[in-house]
Amino acid sequence: MKLVLLKDVKGVGKAGEIKNVVDGYARNFLIPRKLAEAATKGNIKRVEENTKKAKKSEEESSSNKKEAAKKLDGKRIVMVAKVQDSSEKLFGSIDKKQIAEKIKIEGTSIRLKKPIKELGEYSLKVDFAPGISATVIIVVEKE
Repeated sequence: MKLVLLKDVKGVGKAGEIKNVVDGYARNFLIPRKLAEAATKGNIKRVEENTKKAKKSEEESSSNKKEAAKKLDGKRIVMVAKVQDSSEKLFGSIDKKQIAEKIKIEGTSIRLKKPIKELGEYSLKVDFAPGISATVIIVVEKE
């Protein structure tokens, strides 16, 4: 039986693919669980359109992320913190969450090995997606 897969099925294929499977497997497992449907012309056309839309949306998202990374790359972000007496050590620390709030860009991953605990300049990477990242300089000044 020819089917259009609606979801990824281990050992059969990925969503959107047209596959030939045994009739019993299709009728008793795939179709009742809404993992696949019969490969009619209408269903095939609908799945192809959905695939094209998803691909277009993914490309737009990727270009938006590249643009945001380009804007952020090389930027200096100043963060103000309280220090202990006359030393350069901070009360507490500055972590990924605080940096993310300051950057104000969602859907990113900040590479910071350990929280910042002293005044100074720190260079770190912000990942937007695989292969899309920006380098940011965090400047920690005393309050």
